[in-house]
Amino acid sequence: MSREQAKKNLISFGIEEPTEEQITNYLNQVNGETQREKDKAEKLKEKADKYDEAQRLLEEEKQKNMTAEEKLAEAERIANEKASEFAKKANRLDAEKILLDAGLTSEEYEAFIDGIVSEDSEQTKTLATSLAGTFKAKNEVALQKAKQELLDAGGGSDEGNPTGGTGGDEKTDDVKFAEDIAKTFSSNNETSKAVFENY
Repeated sequence: MSREQAKKNLISFGIEEPTEEQITNYLNQVNGETQREKDKAEKLKEKADKYDEAQRLLEEEKQKNMTAEEKLAEAERIANEKASEFAKKANRLDAEKILLDAGLTSEEYEAFIDGIVSEDSEQTKTLATSLAGTFKAKNEVALQKAKQELLDAGGGSDEGNPTGGTGGDEKTDDVKFAEDIAKTFSSNNETSKAVFENY
């Protein structure tokens, strides 16, 4: 800070005509504060640098103490994690495509898709296809029912059932849907049972 700036600052503080001594004292005070802050920052930087160095040395020691087999095993573990992660992402894309092709929206399948995606591509596709088929069949039943209700409301008749009602032995749509889902999932597939139990 220049002496002229210091003088202007003192005037803004209420000192109408600052003396040379007042300007010098003010500059010393400001410079002293600035230096103290610089010193604090420097100490913090030194501590951070020491911490970083300690972390680096610790990692080096860990590496030194590992045998070649341990290093290889660690590298293999990391590679396997990455491969598993990639496989799941790829399989999720396949499952999403199957579900989207069946007419589901991402909001509709978001709640259960993680339950059907695994590292096994074929298993993921099979589960997605089963669920897609079930949802597609349910939508078709609902569409047919809606069409029939429109026909009935428009004066049409159901020739197979003139009364338009369901017979005493008929199963409700909910029961039929539950049976369809149960048939879709094989009893020995643990993943599909786990997904089904969530719903």
